[in-house]
Amino acid sequence: MPPTILTPRRRSALAVAMSLILLAVFLAAAPPVRVRAATAGARPDAISWHAYTCDTDEDTDDCLNENGIEAWPARFTAARALMSQTLGEVLPIWITEWNFNPHDDLANDPKLQDQDFIREWTLKAIQTLADNGVAASMHYNVEDLLPLVTSAGAPTTQGQAFKEKYESLVSSPPPTGSSPRYSFEDGTLSGWSKTGNVSGYGVSTAAGGQDGTHSLKVTFFSSGSGDFPYLHDGSWVRLAFTPSGYSGAATQIGVQFNESPANTGSTVYVDSVTWG
Repeated sequence: MPPTILTPRRRSALAVAMSLILLAVFLAAAPPVRVRAATAGARPDAISWHAYTCDTDEDTDDCLNENGIEAWPARFTAARALMSQTLGEVLPIWITEWNFNPHDDLANDPKLQDQDFIREWTLKAIQTLADNGVAASMHYNVEDLLPLVTSAGAPTTQGQAFKEKYESLVSSPPPTGSSPRYSFEDGTLSGWSKTGNVSGYGVSTAAGGQDGTHSLKVTFFSSGSGDFPYLHDGSWVRLAFTPSGYSGAATQIGVQFNESPANTGSTVYVDSVTWG
């Protein structure tokens, strides 16, 4: 997926980049006090890290299965839990480099010549990033040996897989009658995060669910008529249609709130989110 900046804050590009790097360095293994110290005075817009799966001498299963791509979801969950604990909110996740082997001896990796593996790995990697609400991801051409296109401009095996998966994710609405993309039945936030005066949000069974027993409970307030706190899916899924009454192409989906009178708390429940 191409990078998409998810920040309503007005900051310079440099400030955003600095906050991203700052939190990426400290978040992975630092105790909460170091995370707080690192972010003091510079509220981050997102966190980032690099995602690779295997070494040169490891086989394809190590790259694809529980020691490889299938380990990513647990890392996303752990990062979000730590953000919630230390920052009080869950920020978007950026994977600012990804590929299967990050090492400078990639030229000696037999997997580099296995085009079936490269295709399978790439399709699975991008799907995993999308399924886990990653806000932005950036392919990395390791050692100039894993480009998306050749010097003549033709797609490589990885480039073709990238193209096919990306187009299927952004262009294909779910079939009629399919399950909602977000139902919160697994008890997790599924990558949704908050912006503005949202004082609390989490999965709840208090009101049941439209398609089960769970929904996303949101408590918020508006400081005035122009204040719209909102929730958003971390991946800001691109829409394939233009909403009625809206001029231009809609590119993001979210839920925005306003209440009156101002500065009084309100609670809503969000569930069974889909589109098509």
